[in-house]
Amino acid sequence: MEGTVAMGEALNTALTNNITPASIITEFTSILPWVAGMVGAAFVIYEARKLIKGAAKGKVRV
Repeated sequence: MEGTVAMGEALNTALTNNITPASIITEFTSILPWVAGMVGAAFVIYEARKLIKGAAKGKVRV
């Protein structure tokens, strides 16, 4: 159990010393293109499903 406590303390120290507002912003801006791509893909899939569902009922909207 002692090794687990030491590992937890080391992890806590590493996190408190390395996480800063600047590092959070840097990481956020690095994943922003992926987030935008996923939102775009979700929108395209949503619209495509509506189009396919409408086409099956003869209600194609353009």
